[in-house]
Parts: sequence; C-alpha cells; structure tokens
Amino acid sequence: MALRIRRRGNRLAIIAQIQAQAAARARAREAAGEGEGEGDNGAGPSDPMSMDNSLIDISANAGLDDEDIPDFATDFDDVELTEQLQHMRDEASLLFDPLEVTSEGNVIETAQDGDFPDIEELQQLADFQIIDEDPPEDDDISDGDNEEIEGGPVVEPGFDGGSAEEPETLLASSRKPWDDEDKSEPIPHRRNFNLLPDLHMALATWTQLNGITNSAYRGLKEILQSQVTADTLDDIATLPVTVHTLKNTMKRRLPLIEMRKASIPLRAEKLSTARLSRKQGGVPNQDLYYFNCVEYLKALILSKIKDDMYFGLALLVDDKDKIHPWHSRAWASSARSTSGQFARGRDGEVILPSDFVVYECHVVNCPTCHRGETTYHHGRVVEVWRDQRSEPLTVQGEVILRIEPIVRLNYIKGALADIADDFENFMLEDTPDNEYVLLESQGMIVAQDHVQCLVPVKVHIDNSYGSSVDLPDDTPVSDIPAYDWFIRRKVNTALKRFFPIVQSDPIRAELEVEEFTREAIIKSLSRENVYSVPFILFADGFGLYRTMHKSIMGIYLGIASLKRADRLRQMNVMPVTLGPHGSNDDDVWKQIGHSLRGVENGLEVDLHGQPAFIYGHVLFLSGDFPQQQENSGFRRPTAKQGCRMCDVTLTDRGNLDFDLTSGRHHRHHHEIMRQRASMNLKPNKAQKERVANMFGLAMDTPMLFNIIPALDVIRTRPADVAHSELGGITKMIHLLIIDQVLTPTGNTAYAKVMRLFPLHPGWPRIQSPHHVLQYSLTEHGRWAVVAPILFRTWLKANSNYVKLSFRRAIKEVFARGIRRGEFGEDPDEIDILVKILVSNVSTVILLTTDNLPVQYRDTGRFNEQVKQSRRLFQLFCEATSTAVSRRSQSRSAEPVGSMLPTVASGTEAIESGPAAVSAAIAIQSVEEIEDPQVGLEPVEMTTAKSTKYKLWMSRPNVHIGLHYQEVLEEYGLPSLPNVIVFEIKHKLWKKMVYTTNHRAPEKDLFAWENVAQTLRFVLLNSFADTDRELTNQLQNLNSTTPSLFASITRGQLVPGGANGDDEVDDDEAGIVLVARHESYIEVGLTAQLRPETRQKLGLATREKDFSPMYRRMLTSAYANHYSRQVTIMGTGQRLKWWGSVTWSTKNELTGMTNRVTKRPNQHVRCRTEENNTVYGRIDHIFSHAAVYGDERVRVFLVVSPVSQTGIAEDDVDQATGLDIYSLQDPIIVGLPALSQENVYMVPFKPDANHNWMFVSDFEDRSDCRLLHVNWNVGFM
Repeated sequence: MALRIRRRGNRLAIIAQIQAQAAARARAREAAGEGEGEGDNGAGPSDPMSMDNSLIDISANAGLDDEDIPDFATDFDDVELTEQLQHMRDEASLLFDPLEVTSEGNVIETAQDGDFPDIEELQQLADFQIIDEDPPEDDDISDGDNEEIEGGPVVEPGFDGGSAEEPETLLASSRKPWDDEDKSEPIPHRRNFNLLPDLHMALATWTQLNGITNSAYRGLKEILQSQVTADTLDDIATLPVTVHTLKNTMKRRLPLIEMRKASIPLRAEKLSTARLSRKQGGVPNQDLYYFNCVEYLKALILSKIKDDMYFGLALLVDDKDKIHPWHSRAWASSARSTSGQFARGRDGEVILPSDFVVYECHVVNCPTCHRGETTYHHGRVVEVWRDQRSEPLTVQGEVILRIEPIVRLNYIKGALADIADDFENFMLEDTPDNEYVLLESQGMIVAQDHVQCLVPVKVHIDNSYGSSVDLPDDTPVSDIPAYDWFIRRKVNTALKRFFPIVQSDPIRAELEVEEFTREAIIKSLSRENVYSVPFILFADGFGLYRTMHKSIMGIYLGIASLKRADRLRQMNVMPVTLGPHGSNDDDVWKQIGHSLRGVENGLEVDLHGQPAFIYGHVLFLSGDFPQQQENSGFRRPTAKQGCRMCDVTLTDRGNLDFDLTSGRHHRHHHEIMRQRASMNLKPNKAQKERVANMFGLAMDTPMLFNIIPALDVIRTRPADVAHSELGGITKMIHLLIIDQVLTPTGNTAYAKVMRLFPLHPGWPRIQSPHHVLQYSLTEHGRWAVVAPILFRTWLKANSNYVKLSFRRAIKEVFARGIRRGEFGEDPDEIDILVKILVSNVSTVILLTTDNLPVQYRDTGRFNEQVKQSRRLFQLFCEATSTAVSRRSQSRSAEPVGSMLPTVASGTEAIESGPAAVSAAIAIQSVEEIEDPQVGLEPVEMTTAKSTKYKLWMSRPNVHIGLHYQEVLEEYGLPSLPNVIVFEIKHKLWKKMVYTTNHRAPEKDLFAWENVAQTLRFVLLNSFADTDRELTNQLQNLNSTTPSLFASITRGQLVPGGANGDDEVDDDEAGIVLVARHESYIEVGLTAQLRPETRQKLGLATREKDFSPMYRRMLTSAYANHYSRQVTIMGTGQRLKWWGSVTWSTKNELTGMTNRVTKRPNQHVRCRTEENNTVYGRIDHIFSHAAVYGDERVRVFLVVSPVSQTGIAEDDVDQATGLDIYSLQDPIIVGLPALSQENVYMVPFKPDANHNWMFVSDFEDRSDCRLLHVNWNVGFM
C-alpha cells in the first residue's frame, strides 16, 4: 500500500510529536480502565484506532509515565492526528507524488532527495501509514471492517457521526472547485467475441508483450508456414532451452570471417575516475577487436557482389554520361587499379602512368614527329584510359594515354626568349644540356599504338630544387651523369610561369612505384584473373552512447568499384574496427595496419576452380574536416595555417578571391613530406615546434603514413561536403534565421508551420526548428531543400514576423545587388532571404549529386556557383551583424566584453528553443560548428554577437569551398567522398549497443556484424566451393522464407526492433491479390477506405455508380495500360478504394529490388491514354476486377494532370526559378502507367495581396496551384 508524505518543517520534529501523541493516548486508555466494552460509546477494542486498520500502533509506547508526555500532547485527539496526516497526504498528492514506497520495498523518487524523508526516517514512520481512499482491488481488506460491532456503530475519524459510506469528505479540498468542461471522449474499442485459435492467441500475446515488429513477425510466420511439418516435429521438440544456446549453435555452423584482437594501452587522462579505479596499477589496457581485411576481401570476390563491381582501366566517357569512380583521374593515374589491363608500346613493353615514353602525336603535319622516321616526341604518361566516348580518338574501346610533353630546357629557353620578360621565374642563367622541363599546360591524348617505347635513358626527378627545406640526402645536380636526363622544373605556358616540380602534384603511379617498385607491380598484375579492388577508407570518432566525451574510433571500408546505389548500401560498408574509448588513434592504426597492408600486398585465391589474384588498395580516405586534417598530418582547421590544401592564413580565410589558380599557394605531397622530414631531424622539441608552426604541421607523424605510404597525403584526403555544407553553412544560415531574422512570435509560428509543410515523398518529418542543434546531417540537407519554398510560401505573407532591424540591415548590405536587379524587381527582405536559400541549396545539390549537370563539369562555372553562394552567405552574416549591432546601440546594450552564460560541454546540455539557439551562437566554437555531433566548447563570452557573426564569414568551411574544384578534377564528382553512408553506420551501432550487455560493446557489435556479413556471403555463394551443403540450406530457406533474410539481401541492415515499422490497424488494412504485370511485382493495396470515408468523398462503390465519362476512362485505361479489351457497362461489379498502393521493381542486372509506395495527394509522372507523359496528383486509388468473381484485381488511380499556361511570368516563379502548374480535370490511369520516381510539388494558394500560402495535407487542395521542386535531392 502506497505511502505519500511531503516534508513540512522539520521532519524529525514531526516524528517526535507523533510518537509523543501516541504515548499519551496509550496512557489515557490505561487510566480509563481495562477490558473490552468498558469505555464510553463503545470505546476500547471497538475503537477504530485499535483495529487492524488503525493509523497508530500504541504498543511501542506502552509504559510511558505521565511526566514523559510533552505539554503539546496532553490534548491529543485521534481525529486531529488523522486529519493532520490526511491533510499532509492531500497536499502532496495535489502537487506531485514525491516518493512512493511499494509493498515490495521499492522506492521511487520523483523530486529532489533533500525535500523528503530518507530511508532511516521512513523506517521510524513504518507504523504510521495512510490508507488510500480507493484501495486497489488486490489489497486484502475484509468486508467486515466497516460493520457495526459490539458497543455501537463505527465512526470514521473526521465525521460527525456520519456514515462510513461517504468517504468523499476525506478528499475535500480547500482549492477552487474544478468547473472546466470535460472535452474528452471515450476511445472506441471494437471487441471481437469470437474465440481465437490457441496458436493465434499465443502468438498475438507474445508479439504484443515483446514488442515484435511487422518484419520480424512476417519472418516468423513464414518460418512456421514453411518449416513446421510432420517431419520437423522432432526438430521442434529438440530446440535448445535458451536463445543464447540457439544462437551459438548457428554461429558455430557458419564460416565466420576471421576476427582478431590485440591488447592496446588506454590513455589515463581520457578515462573516468571510476574506470581508472578498477585498473590495478600501471597503464590500463583493453582489447581491440577488428576484422581480418584479407579474409573479408577474399569472401567479397568469391561472392556474386563481384558481378556488380567494375574491373579494368579507367573509362573516358562523354560529359553527359553518369560519373562513377572509374571515370576519374584518380583511377586513370593509378597502376594498381587496372586489374592487369596495361597500355603497351609498339615493342610490347608495359606502359604505366608516370613512365617516360617516346610517341607520335595526332597533329597532322607535326614538324617534330612527321619530319622523319627517327624523330618523335618525348613525354611522361599521366593517365591511361579506355576510350568509351561517342566520338573516340580512334575507335571505341581503344586504350589511350594522356601525356605531358618534355623538352630540353635550353630549347624552350630559346623558343621563349622574345617573351622571356612575360614569364615568371624565367632562367637567364646557363642550364645543363641534359636538363629537361615538363610542359604542364600542353598535355595531349595519344592512342596506344602511337607510343613507340619507353625512353632509352634514365630520367631523374629532382624534388629538392625550389624546396623550402634542405635534407642531408639531397642529390646535387652535378652528381647526375651527363648521359642521363633530369627534371626539376615545370612550365605552364598558359599561366606564363616556370616553377619547381616539387610544387606540383605527383602522379599516383609514381608513388606506387616508389613504394613497391615497377617490376613488382607489373609482375603482380600480369597474372591470370587479376581483380583490383579500390577501397574508400573512412575514420571518425563518434559517441556510441551519444556522448562525445566518451567517443570511440570507427574505421570502415567502402567499395569504390561499385556503383553509387550499391556503394551506399549498409551491407557494403565493412567495419574494420571500433577503437575503444580512451585509446590512442595511432595504437589503433598500428594494430589494424597489418591487416590493411595484407590487402595492399595482394592475395591468391581459388575462384571457383580458377586461380585468381586480388589486389586491394585504398583509393582515398574519407572523413570530416578535423579528421582529414589529422589524416594528412596537419593542425586543426582553426590553426593559423588550418588548410591542408593551401597555405592560406587566418587573415585571408574569408577571401573568396584568394589566389588558387596560379599554383603559388597550393600544398603538394613531396614538399610536405620534405618539411616533415626536416622537422623530425631537429634535435629537440622546441626546434621541431618552430618548424611545425612555420608550415602548419602536427607534431606527430600519423601512423597512416606508414600503413598506406603510396598515397598522396593531400589529394587522397579530399574535402567532405556533408559536414561543410550541411552541418556547416546550412546549419549556420538556419541558426541566424532563428536568432536574428524572426521575432519571438515568428519563431513560434515557424515551428508550427514546419509541422504542416508538405515534404518530399518518402521523407520523415524534420524536427522542430527549436531542436536545430540536434539535427543530423540528413536533416540539415532536407531543411536546405524545404527552407526556400517554405519562406517563399509562408513568410512572404507574414512579413510582420521579421525583425525590423533585420529588414533595414539586409537592404543596406545587399544594396548593390538590389541595384543590379539580382533579386528581381523591387525586392523586399523576404525575396533576398529566399535568394540566399536558393543559392545555398543549389550549391548543396551540386556538391552532393551523383549526376552532375553537364554545364557544371566545367571547373570554371562550377567554382563560380560555389563562390556565389558563399558570397551571399557572407553578406547574410554581415546583415545580421549589422542588425544586432544597431539593436544593441538603440537599447544601450551591454558592452562588447560583457559576460554571458556559458553552455556545458555536450549537445545534450543545450536547452531547446530560440533562446538556446541564441546562446549557442554566442559561444559556439569556430572550429566545431560543422559537425552536429561535436559538443559546444564552454568558452567565456568575450565577443559580442555582431562580431561573432562577422567571424562566421571566414569560417574554415567557407574557405574549403574554393577547393571543391580540385575534388571535381581528381574524382569526377565532389560527392564521391561523401561521409553520410559511413555516418549512417554510426547510427546503426548506436541502436545496436542497447541490445548488448555493455561490458564489451565493441566485441558484441562486431560479433553481430560478423554473423550478418557471413550469412550474406553464404547466400551469395562465397562458400559454395567449401561448404555447398550450408549454402544450399540457406538459399533454400531464403526462397521459402524471404522475410528471414530481407534486410541482408537488400543490403540495408536494420537491427531487430530498430526499424520503426509502421503499425496498421487490421480493420483498415488488406492485401489483395493483384494481377501480375511484367514491370511491377508484389503489388499490394493497403488501408481500405471505410464506408463513411467513401461517402464523405463521394466515391462510387459499384460500376453503375460511375458516370459515363468515368466508365469510358476506365475502359481506356484497361486497353492502354493493361492491354485488355474490357468494356465497362455499368453493372453491379464492386469497386474498392484504398489508402495506398505498393509494388516492387527489380533490377535485372543486380537482382536488387526496390519497394515503391504511392498515396493520395502525392504527385507522380504517368502516361495518359494518348501515351503522353504528364505530371499529376493522385486523388484516389481503387481496385477493379474485369470479370465478376475474379480474385485477381487490377489497380487504377484517379489522377489530376497538371499543365502550364504558356506565359513565362505565370509558369516560372522568379524567386526560386521553379515551374508553376495548375490542376486539370481528373483522369483514370492503370498502375503500369505510373513512373516510380518521386515527384515533389508544393501546393499553394495566392491570397488577396498576391502573396502565396502553402496548402498542407489537411487542407482543401481543390483550387490550388503547384510549385514543382525539380531539384535533384536524391542525396537525401
């Protein structure tokens, strides 16, 4: 029975008072006489205070003398004590339930511990229990407790001889009576009185009590229906008792991928004191668990995944073609990515990138190579391609080479003598006759059969010339034999500049040859059946328990030779290790380095009876900004020289016109490695720090330099657009809008409309803007798409939500653009804001798309778009800075150096709402804002917000935008290094960790991943040669119970209970048997509309209720979309209306299926009866059987097509550049007429002032117009 007590005054005084009163009462009864029935009015045993339900047990105080009774207890009265305790309980229950003591002895605290009695005090009150007015049904209370007994009726305390049947008086409150109207209504419960089968009842109870999801239940149902037979009854009887044993028997049967472990030291300063106390002396250690990458690579190649991977030379394609990693310069310049497909000279010699060759050009009447049979060009091979262009150099499929010519330096000096003054660093001094120079700007493409041979002499590359440091092992030019050639300079005739070769990027194959030797590479790749597998290596720290101060290091491998759709599947992301919290990153890398080096060295396998050689290597590293700085061996992004790609300093970091075209400021691999070598040669730490400060280097050399030494430390650490654009620029724009653009009332309204705004089909709702600090990268990206449309269709009509100071400031800051007409005619502050948001989302899409528009494959135009969006962002920051500065002056605000509250470290310590955003902006670390998982630094507020906003104009992720064109040139797509697919893996671990016992979560998570990966490899024939019996068994199970392996075969692994399956009421759902169509499989209809809904919408339930026009359209849909000649005659044939239709489409090449769902009010692209393709809105979905009694129905949709007026100003929105459509009369189309693509249209209605207001899903859309958001948002 529950006890509820609230502290009133001194608890011990109350206890003493109650004990004294009990003693006084005991003495009074002794004085009144002994025996039953001797007191007045039936006092004695008949007194309720002496019964089993008494409030006070006086036996403990027997024997007290009168003088022991305090004065305040002489007038003790049972009723007063009861009322006092009852009043205490009533007050507590009205406010809260501060403390509950259950009958099992469990204590539940709901308030501060200091406000309520502790356990010792409660023990002293054990006998003073307050009885609930409405005791629970299971309380053991005798029916006779309230009966009349000898001596008269029982009188309950607090009543004047009243009946015990009126307990309401005990609940009487002095508060104002509750007179508000009860507006609630009962929730209907439709009971089914038909008895369920025992099996159904048992399964239903089990699923309900254990939280079984739809997908898990479907799997169980399939298992029961396919596996429970008369032959398997004995197997059921012999099932293990515990699930642990069941899992272990399965694991022991699987050929699991080899896992390894090694003990590594932990850093004491990173561990909690509690954890340190458990370590017995010395440096604490912990086991590191990781996969053997060699075994994973072997299983990968033996599986069917190999059929979806690309092997061979890089492909040169047209600009209009979709770009994949093997269409990039990174692939073409590597020798290890070729899978043994070489370019060869006329003499049959293998030609690798970085080789020096003798060749003929394709220029007609070239004075050099066509002058005689013995005169040729000389050059260096930069890239090797297979020509797949529609207009190839010679024939399609031919091997071609891009070559940089080399010429004798004295020759080019003579050729340029007349314009020598125009060239930077032109050599006036005499130069050796055997010195050559590379012509960087005159690279040409040459067919394989135009290459004669390798140059017959040795060519030396001198990287010491022009270097900023000298090293002891530098070779003087004078030591080079006169019969050898040497190169120490390049010339760019377009830029009119000579520069040292050390200030240029090395060719990938050059570094590979330096590490492995040319002979070893050719020997390895000349074997039979060679498969080169380039990987993407990702490393990042994350909080397994969502606390960054207890982060672990996640290291994963992605498969670069897969297409984007397959590369993004979670099952194709292989976790290498999870470094434990408190470990040193270098210790983690050192242990897994053996595994990674084993992959790079290659391995021989038996590929289904054929010998094969697998050559794995890292194509590039992926990670966020700080991690890539660490991978490259540089300091943090906020350092004086915080860019690993150039030598920009803090003063120029916000300069969008910083010179990155001449090449003077770029960093390059060989020079960086020389600077680091020079630093390591210094005798003491102080001298090393001086060198490190000079060049912006980190003091410690990353372990990665030893593990994967054949990679350029600059070019193979590309910038990540996800953190920079989504978690950086986009997030900052959102913060500024909440903090400085919208009024408090506007922020409240903004949060409300965000809940109603129509989103892209398939997107979940975005969190409230009040929680912007907790947005994921994907949510920031989705907001970037939604924001310009939202403010265009809502804020324009509610401009009073914008702060007056911002209105004035933005027009002043953007005055030049307004005069130029960049924001339209007579723009207001909303027009300018929408333009900023449109420019931002355009850049986000450009940097994240997998299908770059042709016009932006030109680096000049690409770079200009990125710069434009950043200029607008900088002006936006300036406008908000101006606004807050003037507002502060107008109200005589606190001085710039005033102190403001700080925020505790960690994002979870931040309150939600605009006020929290305002505080976060004021204190946010300049370094960490681009990563939403990194906590806010607890810094002092010594800078006013206006100054802080101006600092945002030169953030590191503003400058990094200038380097995206280099990523485009190297990898073909700036989105290739996107980390989102790896960040999703982090989220998977964060869900899965709650299924472990938390003792060794890294080990448990990897064990779970190992089982999932192994099951997938078995299904994909990786072990068909070594364990055919197991392969057949699992493949048979997959065919009979497809739900069992559904997440594995789709490649999107979701832990049990973490997929958030939508529950559908059985009464509203129905899967019907739909006639199969060749393009649509597994068609299903769900959520059948109820009669009242159909009646409200005016939907016909039989053919005869259709109008003649609708009958004609249904007949036409049968003919055009199902190729069936059916005439709808208006019979009584029934129609069924549905809430959604789903179907699957299968990729015949990959075998992967894609599930598509369409619902009313979504927009689609479909074919009409004239076979025209139109956009339209789904109004309704219905099924129809052509023949009465046919169980196989066909699906049709009522679609309202959209069209334009043909008038440009009416058909295109000037603010966003998006098309505007109007709805037309509805038509009927068959399901095969629908395209599976998601079409995003936002309905809106103009108001009386010609402002727009979007129409939510809950409003009437009958006469609205549609804004077609045709941006490529597939990245979300």
